[in-house]
Amino acid sequence: MNIKEKPFKEIVEKISMFEKRLISHGLHGHENIDELLLSYSKKSEITKDLEKAKAEVKKAKSLLQMADLKCMKRVLRRMGYCTSTDVIEVKGIVFAKYIYQYFTVDTF
Repeated sequence: MNIKEKPFKEIVEKISMFEKRLISHGLHGHENIDELLLSYSKKSEITKDLEKAKAEVKKAKSLLQMADLKCMKRVLRRMGYCTSTDVIEVKGIVFAKYIYQYFTVDTF
């Protein structure tokens, strides 16, 4: 070709370097490469399914926590520690701090 431009020569050197790396790789010319690729694709699909399942579990936990939060708000409203717009009053804050200290001290 006899091209003497520096960027072209650099690209040709990079290509040859990558070809050498490709040939020296352990899987190059491996007799079971198709089976290995198939098992890798199955593994990646299983990994994607696992991530989806984890996301669903996280969403379900969030919904359960929201239901618990609604119940807690209702109890605070009935006890008078919370207004009808779900704003915690000062006595509710004191009560919550007391309960938190009670459960953290007595449970350990």
